[in-house]
Amino acid sequence: MKVMDKAPLASRKKLFRAQTKREILQSLDHPFLPTLYTHFETDKFSCLVICILSGKDSPGNTSPSRLSNNGEKDAFDDLEEGA
Repeated sequence: MKVMDKAPLASRKKLFRAQTKREILQSLDHPFLPTLYTHFETDKFSCLVICILSGKDSPGNTSPSRLSNNGEKDAFDDLEEGA
């Protein structure tokens, strides 16, 4: 589960970006991207229940750094950079 504190996101004006990432994960079904099972929010936190494969267990045996515990961040950073 990925837990994000809303206060730092709001102070850096990244709440909309986090919401967009959640919406993208909801709409995609791809073996190289994290699977979003559900999400929920509290007053303080936004939580994503996701499944991220480790590198050696992933389909096609991709690079371990690509689908590490920060797989969601890595995948979206690549998308934002136009990779």
